[in-house]
Amino acid sequence: MNFDVQIVTPTELMEWVKAKKKFHLVDIRNEMEKKSMETPILFSKAKSIPNEKLLKNIDLVSSSERVIICCAHGERSFFTTYILSINYSVDNIFSLQSGIDGWIKQFGT
Repeated sequence: MNFDVQIVTPTELMEWVKAKKKFHLVDIRNEMEKKSMETPILFSKAKSIPNEKLLKNIDLVSSSERVIICCAHGERSFFTTYILSINYSVDNIFSLQSGIDGWIKQFGT
C-alpha cells in the first residue's frame, strides 16, 4: 500500500512561520491529551476538531491555504491526512511529522 501523504517537519513549519506563509493548524488531539501535555504558543490558536468529526466533514477545514493536521505524536495526523486526501481529493493538507511533541522537543513551547 502506498501512503502518499504530504508531511511537514517541525523545522519546515518553523520556516513557514518565519516566512509568514499562510496556513491553518488543525489540532485533532482529544481533551485528555490536551490536558496531559503542554500546548505550544503556535498551536494555542489551532482549530480544535476531534478526529472522528474531521474525517466525516472536510468542510470543517476546507481552505485555499495549506492545512496542517497535528496530533500528539504524528501517527493519527498521518493517517487522518491520508484518509482526507483519498476521500476528498484535497492536495493542500499536510501532517505534522512527530506531532506537537516533536515540536516541543525541537523548539520548546
